[in-house]
Amino acid sequence: MAGVDLAKLRAAQEAAAAAGSQKAQQALAAQANGGNALGGSVTLQNPISQPSGGRMTTYGSSPTPTPAPAAVSMAPTTNYVQQATNVTGNAGTGKLLNDILYAKDQYDAGNKAWASQTAQGFYSQLDPALAKQVQGMNAQQLRDYIAGQSAAPAANGGSPAPMSNGAPVYSGSPWSGSGVSTPSNPSASAPATYQPTYTGPDMTAMKDQLNSLYDNRLAAETQKLRDALATALQGYSAQETQAKQSAYDNRNAADVVSMQGQQAMAEQMANAGLTGDGQNLTLAASQAASRQGALTDINRTETNALQNISEQRANLQNNAAQNELALTQAVGADKAAALFDLLKYGDSRAFDVDQVNYGRYRDDINQQFAEDQFDWSKLMQEAGLTGMYNGQSTMAGKQQNLEAALAYSNLTGQVLGPQSDWSGLLRQASSGSAPLSLAGQQAQLQSKQANLDAALSVAGLTGNIVNPQADWTGLFRQAAAGGNGQTMAALQQAFQQAMSQQQYNRGVYESDRNYQLQSSGQSFDQWLANQNLQMNQDKTYIDYLQAANGTNSRSAQPISSADAGNMLKQSLSKVIGNSNGKAVYGTITDPTAREKAFLDAYNASGISSGTDAVSMLSKAGYTSQEIAKYKDKYPEAFQ
Repeated sequence: MAGVDLAKLRAAQEAAAAAGSQKAQQALAAQANGGNALGGSVTLQNPISQPSGGRMTTYGSSPTPTPAPAAVSMAPTTNYVQQATNVTGNAGTGKLLNDILYAKDQYDAGNKAWASQTAQGFYSQLDPALAKQVQGMNAQQLRDYIAGQSAAPAANGGSPAPMSNGAPVYSGSPWSGSGVSTPSNPSASAPATYQPTYTGPDMTAMKDQLNSLYDNRLAAETQKLRDALATALQGYSAQETQAKQSAYDNRNAADVVSMQGQQAMAEQMANAGLTGDGQNLTLAASQAASRQGALTDINRTETNALQNISEQRANLQNNAAQNELALTQAVGADKAAALFDLLKYGDSRAFDVDQVNYGRYRDDINQQFAEDQFDWSKLMQEAGLTGMYNGQSTMAGKQQNLEAALAYSNLTGQVLGPQSDWSGLLRQASSGSAPLSLAGQQAQLQSKQANLDAALSVAGLTGNIVNPQADWTGLFRQAAAGGNGQTMAALQQAFQQAMSQQQYNRGVYESDRNYQLQSSGQSFDQWLANQNLQMNQDKTYIDYLQAANGTNSRSAQPISSADAGNMLKQSLSKVIGNSNGKAVYGTITDPTAREKAFLDAYNASGISSGTDAVSMLSKAGYTSQEIAKYKDKYPEAFQ
């Protein structure tokens, strides 16, 4: 029987080992090429949904964003934007309900995974009570709810419905929790200043979802590596079993071959009759050595195969550990990059919100400043018009009150106290309790002096003593009554007249006597002319006295304009000083007093209207302006 070919046996063992480790070698090759243990690539299967329905960028060795599912033919066609724009009075809430309705339609159409994940992101942005209510509706119920909410504003004249109690309000930073707060009284008026608000997605929830996503990815990829390692280890275990079984079979085969050789050798020795000599021992020893050599080769081959499998198993386990560590690091780096991008987005969003709020605060400050400026200007205008500010008189108001009091004091000659009600100044003046001012005292003194001058003038004209009084017309009545006696001038005049009369009588007597005695002398005609002149002068004086007695009566016997002018001029005289113990006279300049003197003289003198009145005023020293004024005011005196 032919011997065992050890070279063929070793080749068969190596082929079996190579066939047993083929799967493990494929797994290691796939890992070395950057894939997973099963030959695939690292892919993010569940990208984060943005609130708008798009996709956020995912990070990995081979990013493969999952596109949004296309609407299938079974999904009902609905004009979502039109049917939910003003739902609950807030366009944002209506848009969310639109998106949820679309997700429910997609769920009914078969896109269940995408619809469920997308709808959860929208539910988190709704009011919890509204989210719970909407979550329990099917697509048709939600469509009816949206249609009913959309019809409410149109029925109310187009005004949006008020926000329901509990509507979410995003405030604060995108990282401060969910950023959702529920107003206790949504119908209350807005605060005077803008509060920081955040209207973007829930950054904390997105961060938690991102962490969960990458943790799930790491767990899935790690499990794939471990499954591949377990499969490869199973292949090596099969190789070990096969190598041991092959060595066992080879050893049995070697024993069979050895026994067959010994039996054949024994038969040959017996046939040759050589069983009794020593050659059979040599042949037996040679056969035993050959068997032992074959077994040694088989055992060596088995040991080498098992050692090779053990080394490959160790290398596979080391590579698997390194690949798992590399996967952990890669996923961690991708997660860190995604979190960093999310953080940048949140910071950018917060910065944008802060910028908006800053603009709003600045607008509020400018608005408040403008309102304060308007209120201040209004108060200043009111204070300028009324002289009052916050219930108190302003300096300008006090100055106006003082000027009004001074003006009334100048008019009345009394010291009047300033007051905001200027009509009270007249009541102060008419009460008679206000003291006289210096001008009032001066006017009073001038009035008394004028009354005295008028009394002296009338006394000088009539020769009767009269008492001063404000009504100058009464002076002539006093003089006519004559109850106060005659003046020294009148007595002197009477004495002089008596003396003149006596002298006259004496002259007449002597004249008559001389006329008869003398043939020459004063002619009778000259004497008669002198007598007529004297009689005319006496008549003029008598006419003046009669005119004076006929005060305020235009039927009195008139006097000449020159005499009336002298009388008027005398009535305007007043004492203005003292020189060497003698009174110094001046002329009254007060317009009212001068006007009154003109009227009294006109009525007392009985002069005719027109040129005589003008001559009287000119004689008394009145100016052309005063004469023109009196002509306009008293036209009957100048006609």
